Parts: sequence; C-alpha cells; structure tokens
Amino acid sequence: MGEPLDRRGPENTYSLRPAFQHKFRSSAVKECIHAILKENLANVQYNPEETPELTRSLSETIKDRLKAEGFHRYKMVVQVVIGEQRGEGVKTVCSAW
Repeated sequence: MGEPLDRRGPENTYSLRPAFQHKFRSSAVKECIHAILKENLANVQYNPEETPELTRSLSETIKDRLKAEGFHRYKMVVQVVIGEQRGEGVKTVCSAW
C-alpha cells in the first residue's frame, strides 16, 4: 500500500524547571523588599486614615519591582500589614489549597 505513517509529533520542549540563571533567589527578594521599605517608611508616622493607601502603594511597588527583577516563572503574592507598635502581639494565618 504505501509507507507506514509516522505518528510522532513535535518533541515536547516545555521545561519543568527554570534555568539556573532564573532560579528563585530569596536573598535578592529580601534585599529588594528591605530597600523599598526603607525608602518609603523612613520618616512615616502611623496614621490609621493613611494606612490603607500606604499598604496598597507598598504592595504594588514591591510587586512591580520583583517583576522587574526577572522572576518570570514564579507567581508572587505580596501581603503588607501595617500596625501601630503598642507592645501587643500579632498573629496572622494564611491558608492556601
């Protein structure tokens, strides 16, 4: 009849792991966050009316700067919590499923 059909498709080129130069570097992220907090909170007094906008601004700034760092294969969740320092404890819980 003819030649047998070649049923092989294109090879899978999807990589399961990021390349070495694109691996997650927690030290770079910590330095980035520390620099942002230092430049934005250096001379700020706690004001409950301004806190929602400040937290929104900080989280957007951190997220944008981390995107610019080049972590392309990672999804970042940025959570900013600002509270008045009165010697009280703080407990937070985060669940993901």
